[in-house]
Amino acid sequence: MSTIDRILEKFKDIVVRVPSMYSLSPSWYARVTPDLDRKVEEHVESWRQRWLLEPTAYKQNLAADCGYFARATNPNANVANLQIAARFTSWIFAWDDEPLQHLLCDELCSYVAGAVRSEDAFQDGVIMDLDVYLENRVQASAVYPVIVFASIVQDITLPAWFINHPVPKEMMRHINIMLSLMTLSLLAMNW
Repeated sequence: MSTIDRILEKFKDIVVRVPSMYSLSPSWYARVTPDLDRKVEEHVESWRQRWLLEPTAYKQNLAADCGYFARATNPNANVANLQIAARFTSWIFAWDDEPLQHLLCDELCSYVAGAVRSEDAFQDGVIMDLDVYLENRVQASAVYPVIVFASIVQDITLPAWFINHPVPKEMMRHINIMLSLMTLSLLAMNW
């Protein structure tokens, strides 16, 4: 058992009560961009009707009020950006509970984090050795999200035990490394 697993084990069955943020600062109030023409809600609703065909998932997503969430967390955004934020929040909420969809969310987060690390290194003038570059490239490539997304779009249902098994993870890693090396060689040919 890893150190993290041992630490997390200590927190099992512990209930944490989070106080209302409003009670901590009564003079503070949320700024919520008004959806005067219902453009944000209509946009996310059209997405829901197209992608959430299972009635329970649709109702849960509707109850989450992702349009309001987008408007409350982005009070200065324009309508087009609020529509993107609402659709993205709705998408994350809809797909976060299933093993394959959860994996996609994890891979997208890993992808963004890897891309930011690579860009930071580039901006700082850091020259990475091949192993460090490949590790960053593996995390910053869109291969993992694309593989998982293709499985979802094609209705390939993979059980959680398969997704979390070391062999498929290692296969995806090898595919990613091969594509990264191919990308490097193509870039080198153009220099």
